[in-house]
Amino acid sequence: MKLSTKGKYAVEAMCCLAVNCEEGPKKVRELSDKTGITEGYLEQLFFRLRKAGLLTTVRGQKGGYLLARSAGEITVGEILRAVEGELVPVVCIRDPSLCQSAMAPQCATRPVWTKLAAAIDAVADGVTLSSLAQSFPKEEVG
Repeated sequence: MKLSTKGKYAVEAMCCLAVNCEEGPKKVRELSDKTGITEGYLEQLFFRLRKAGLLTTVRGQKGGYLLARSAGEITVGEILRAVEGELVPVVCIRDPSLCQSAMAPQCATRPVWTKLAAAIDAVADGVTLSSLAQSFPKEEVG
């Protein structure tokens, strides 16, 4: 399993928000300047993160994005799943009907993939945004 740039950037942007949102909502432009991620790309990521219930928006002159819950309640796993989908090494782990192998009925490798998927979930769900944000550089955004 390989994470795409979407996953890396989504976690980074959420860390930036966690560190800098004490003063209120942050605009995409401000977060783009801080992270170096383009505004358009952030908008795409934030659409998915908002749809997953991880971000909220505030309209108006002083509007922008805020975390939907505290940083201690949001896990890296939630962020990654919101932008990447399921975190599995092979698609048939979550849905065995997707297996295209002729060996599917007596798959000898399935236990390995299942253990690997469980380990990925355990690590990703065991790291909160607040624990990551502790080592994220704090600078004023906006």
